[in-house]
Amino acid sequence: MLNPKHILITGASSGIGAALAELYAGSGVSLALHGRNADRLAKVAESARQKGAVVTTTSGDVTDAGAMEAWITECARRQPIDLIIANAGISAGTGGSGESEQQSRAIFATNLNGVLNTVHPVVPVMVKQRHGQIATISSLAGFRGMPGAPSYAACKAAVRIYGHAMRGELARHNIAVNVVCPGLIKTPMTDVNRF
Repeated sequence: MLNPKHILITGASSGIGAALAELYAGSGVSLALHGRNADRLAKVAESARQKGAVVTTTSGDVTDAGAMEAWITECARRQPIDLIIANAGISAGTGGSGESEQQSRAIFATNLNGVLNTVHPVVPVMVKQRHGQIATISSLAGFRGMPGAPSYAACKAAVRIYGHAMRGELARHNIAVNVVCPGLIKTPMTDVNRF
């Protein structure tokens, strides 16, 4: 969508999410930023406000389906949602020592269920308003399993295929679906990598 006016971003307190908030911030733009770290989220919000954006923040976890639905519903009540970016994600980090069972379950909960918890509540909103754009953040890791990061790669592959399938399903409602597959990006999450 060209020039979206109301944009929701998950994982907005750092990394790609914070960079997207900075990119979209400007006069006439409303940003609804969601992230786990309230202090970092407040800094991102203030930076966006200085560029002229109207910004709301919600500190929470994308794994909480009920809270995500409530957040999206409240955002839609304020004004139509033009773009939602399902960006929140985590990894186990090192890429060399593998993922523990606990890490695997946390990665699936955030990187896959978090996307579902973001997309499912917004679809009926966008169908009703007859427009919108959904962007999911996958990864190049979603094209080939990476040693040391099987859960991360599996989730990103699922997000990629899910987004591609949703694109055809939602096109008739004037809803665009985009899947973004970045390579390695320097963020606080990747700073712990040894590669």
